[in-house]
Amino acid sequence: MLRLRTIALIMGTIVQAQDRVPILVELFTSEGCSSCPAADTLLAELDSRQPVKNAELLVLSEHVDYWNQLGWRDPFSSAAFSERQQAYAGRLHADDVFTRQVVVDGRYSTVGSNRANLLKAIESSTATAKPKLDFTISREANQLIVNGLDTSTGDVWAALTQG
Repeated sequence: MLRLRTIALIMGTIVQAQDRVPILVELFTSEGCSSCPAADTLLAELDSRQPVKNAELLVLSEHVDYWNQLGWRDPFSSAAFSERQQAYAGRLHADDVFTRQVVVDGRYSTVGSNRANLLKAIESSTATAKPKLDFTISREANQLIVNGLDTSTGDVWAALTQG
């Protein structure tokens, strides 16, 4: 299953910043979480400033749905984001999940409002080898067609975001 984070942005990142390592930063958040605004603000700052010298940050804010049971429904929440966070908990051998959790490149987890730990995780990720992607994208009517992606060694994810 291919999910999109503005393919144009990813392509732009590949073309314009070949010397920068793409790093995925995922914040698990909720509008019902009173501790999340600081993490949301830090995530937005990292996205706009791109403060790590050799990193191209691809940031996602993923609203989980497990706060909805407390009486106020987050209109941006999705069970898919909660499931994704649970999958990370298993992969990272974490005891639990929480909002304002940030997962960096699927390898590191930290509190999303802890700037020092988050920057350390991002810097560590820049040293991790990334698989080479060689693919083409075309458009037919209202569809993007992606050809040439080899998924035999892993999944390829992309996300469609507001840009």
